[in-house]
Amino acid sequence: MEGLFIKPNLELVDVGKLVFELYGLKLIEMKPLESYDDTNVFIRVDPNIHQNKFLTKIDTNGYTLKILNSQNTINQPIELQHRIMKKINESGINTTVPILNIKGENSSIQSLPASRGGKDYFLVRLFNFIPGIPYKAINVTPALAYEVGCLAGKIDQSLKNIQNENEMAYNVWSMTAIPDLLSSLHYIKSEEDRRLLSTVIQMFSSKVMSKYTTWPQ
Repeated sequence: MEGLFIKPNLELVDVGKLVFELYGLKLIEMKPLESYDDTNVFIRVDPNIHQNKFLTKIDTNGYTLKILNSQNTINQPIELQHRIMKKINESGINTTVPILNIKGENSSIQSLPASRGGKDYFLVRLFNFIPGIPYKAINVTPALAYEVGCLAGKIDQSLKNIQNENEMAYNVWSMTAIPDLLSSLHYIKSEEDRRLLSTVIQMFSSKVMSKYTTWPQ
């Protein structure tokens, strides 16, 4: 994965300088956030100092600086993602949205120190931070699971007719990518686990993916 998804070397990236040069904001606090193949950093900025005419006020909850890995920097439908966020937000669901940089852009590509050494190009964005408790940190109850289902339904309804298939890139998190996991089962050390996963994936392919094209997209 490292050869494909190159992250920036956050220890060498001057986050304060990056935030100021791109967004005109003065960093006063930063904390790395959990992430998989991208780099996410929670930041707070000085509410009295900013040089961004596209920002009317400083969010006291802070911001999330998101730096995409090098592969997704060149391979993701970024503007489509932003339209989706905006559409969900407009439907009344509290959703993070991109903050415009000092050039009035949702994102920019920057040359930054890479985790493999040297430099690489990474797409940089800033989002308003929405405080809350991660789902994994609480006990899941039937009532809470029901609320999550209702929320998923509202999101689905809000995104009707927004997808543009010409912009949709292959995504390893997509349900359609599940059958591809068969080629990676050799990484699982337990033979019993490999057999179980193989059975589940094959059943998924035959019983679910065979009907995929008949579902609303």
